Amino acid sequence: MQLHEDLERYCGGPVEKDFAASALVTESGFIFSDRLRINPEIDLTDALSRVLSTRTFRQEIEIIRSSQAGHSLREDLQILKTPPGILLAAILGRTKKLELVECKPGGNA
Repeated sequence: MQLHEDLERYCGGPVEKDFAASALVTESGFIFSDRLRINPEIDLTDALSRVLSTRTFRQEIEIIRSSQAGHSLREDLQILKTPPGILLAAILGRTKKLELVECKPGGNA
């Protein structure tokens, strides 16, 4: 999940698979430095697909924002396992509708 989130931060939003593949997938065995070599046994395209299939916190927030009032949240949301997420889940369980406001760096919350 962390690698996918890092890629989203770099791209400024959702990561397009074709863009990421052309930028990141290289030939196996390629040496980046004397300490880093890509394992030739790893299918990099498959590995990138697995990374991009993980849900990021941004995607999970969108799931929460689009959830229907009065319906329970999905239990597989990783964001709800963080301390703020546990509090958010409790608040969402008590109210009919909660407005979530996006806070960007440098803004006030």
